[in-house]
Amino acid sequence: MKSKLELSGLRAALLLLIGATHLLFASPAHAFTATDAKTLFKAYNDAFYFEAGTNGYYKESTEGGKTYFWERAEQLEMILDVYERSRDPKCLTLFSNIFNGFLSDHTSNWRKNDFNDDIMWMVIACSRAYQHTGNPVFRDVAKQNFDMCFERGWSADLGGGLFWKVDNLSKNACVNGPGAIAAHLLYQIHGDTNYLAKSEAMFQWLRATLFNTNTGAVHDNINLRGNRDLRTYTYNQGTFVGAANLLGRTNDALLAADYTMNVISRGGLMPRYGESGDGGGFNGICARWISRFMVQRGLENRYGGWLQYNAETAWDVRRAADNLSWPRWRQRTPQTTLHSWACSSSVVTMHAVPPTEGPGGIKYPGVVPRDRASRTDAATSGLPSEFSWTGNAKAADGSLIAVIKVNTEDTPDLTGWGRRAGELCAEWYPRISALLASDGFTPPDDVRLTFRNDYDGVASTRGSRIDISAHYVRGATNDFGMVIRELVHVVQGYPRNRNASWVAQGLAEYVRMVHFEPQASRPRFDLDTTGYRDNPKAAACFLEWIEKHHDSKIISELNRALRAGTFRPALLEQRTGKPLEALWNEFKTILHSTKA
Repeated sequence: MKSKLELSGLRAALLLLIGATHLLFASPAHAFTATDAKTLFKAYNDAFYFEAGTNGYYKESTEGGKTYFWERAEQLEMILDVYERSRDPKCLTLFSNIFNGFLSDHTSNWRKNDFNDDIMWMVIACSRAYQHTGNPVFRDVAKQNFDMCFERGWSADLGGGLFWKVDNLSKNACVNGPGAIAAHLLYQIHGDTNYLAKSEAMFQWLRATLFNTNTGAVHDNINLRGNRDLRTYTYNQGTFVGAANLLGRTNDALLAADYTMNVISRGGLMPRYGESGDGGGFNGICARWISRFMVQRGLENRYGGWLQYNAETAWDVRRAADNLSWPRWRQRTPQTTLHSWACSSSVVTMHAVPPTEGPGGIKYPGVVPRDRASRTDAATSGLPSEFSWTGNAKAADGSLIAVIKVNTEDTPDLTGWGRRAGELCAEWYPRISALLASDGFTPPDDVRLTFRNDYDGVASTRGSRIDISAHYVRGATNDFGMVIRELVHVVQGYPRNRNASWVAQGLAEYVRMVHFEPQASRPRFDLDTTGYRDNPKAAACFLEWIEKHHDSKIISELNRALRAGTFRPALLEQRTGKPLEALWNEFKTILHSTKA
């Protein structure tokens, strides 16, 4: 693609698109109209949209920056959701401007992105755009990159399916569900049955490998050793429903949608994912595809009340000052820094779900939880039976920072170990939050540790959920430092930045090594074969050395930049006066001389 789309400026157009809307907070009546949805979209664009020439972008947060590849792809889908509700062509102008900005950053060939799911999300956005505009630029870039991604990602390993990343270590629901949708959209556009066959193949692999045909749960991934990650997320549920609906597998779609509504959505509301991580936009993706399934199959009486309850609540919890609504719908949107990706969940849900009142509105039946006026945070509303221990993490003044919950339901022999881990988390969560504080950031207030027999590894963290391998703990009963390391990842909440992953991992090990285990001997590693980028412990030692010998504030500065999404390797040179590689070579030289 040699030229960008020539498009007009957008600020005035957005004003015309949204119209004059009030900024008063919602009334006690729990309902929302199409005008309310417009108000939320206007607030979103006022807070996050900016232009550079004909290039449009969304800020990473209210503090600045800009969103990355997959987040921006989903924000483009958000714009199409608004267009499909309003049919206002100014939405397509907005789409084109942000598409131009995307091409400026990532070009029209996305091979350099190692994440196959990122590419599939953008293929879906461009395919949908072509269906609404007939612009061949969208069609061609979607086809070109789908073909590239499928060729590199599909293999016979594990019975088929797409790999999540080019490292070919796992096959995930988050790429095969969207991949099946993307292929079906290309089939609709081109009439090429090869795409239909690929859509069917991805869906059938997903159904056979990661879908529980008894419950409707869509599990996250399977690694090359055949070990399944049984976690469920709303976006995987949603894209499974979307693919099943496109392929006419309505029974599978019903099962997955029912599981999402009845099991994942406790109290009727979708889960509270982290505001600053990947999970912030999960619920919007889920609402999009289940709502489409509902409308196309005439299932409003089954899902309408539940979906509208989530949309109404997203509207109710917006903050009065600017009408932004975050994704943690059990609580009022705070007066802090907000991330555009996370706020997109409310915008998407309010446009994907039919309004309850006003022109075109209809209130669907459904069992709705107790009145929202009596809603309380999950921390005070009773502890589900699967949690074996719960405790409070409190600040120095006694105020509650977070509730820590430990689940050893499947590993009763580790109940005592889990309790001690929970107690350490309650003690250290305030300390880590203070150590990694930054302006406007509030760490998650609901932290959960789950001990799993089926997890092959040590531990992993997504958002505020920590999964711990029971097998590992049984063989390393003194390694509570591992828990603290994962707890650091909960507090970090950094947006994804592939160039900065070594810093985030290094900081987590740094906190463990310098603050939690200061008396322990420093880890050993071969400096000739190990680098700071591929060994978090080496990165931690490197950062500790920089802090001691070059910049006493480097940890807080790195944390601030990582959380704002503005980290670049040049920051280390700016702070120390030396290029990164020169610092590393100096560090290695000193360690070599010390060993000698």
